[in-house]
Amino acid sequence: IVTDPDVTRVEVELVLWRTRARADEPVSVEDLAAEAGLPHEIVAELLALGLARPVAAAGTERRWPRSAAVDAARAVRLARDLGLNAQGAVLALELLGRIEALERRIAREGGGPTRTPGP
Repeated sequence: IVTDPDVTRVEVELVLWRTRARADEPVSVEDLAAEAGLPHEIVAELLALGLARPVAAAGTERRWPRSAAVDAARAVRLARDLGLNAQGAVLALELLGRIEALERRIAREGGGPTRTPGP
């Protein structure tokens, strides 16, 4: 993956916030690339590897959730910082997403099961 060291998740999230864009709004690969500050080819490769699922189609062109711009920027940062290839970065994001979901669930349920001290 060619990486841009200046692209961060916070910057992409700020673009989405400033433009008051809905995270689930269907957009083209070109729009995702522009919002993530990445080349079209990199975003297309990440999407082909399963970074996000298409949410709609406009004619023959697939549309992706606008939130995938944040994920694309995160994937590139992971690839750069950890020396991962594109597949590894997409897998790492999937696993991080699962961890974040589990942490939210634990927090919602009051910290998880309590352990009783042993004998």
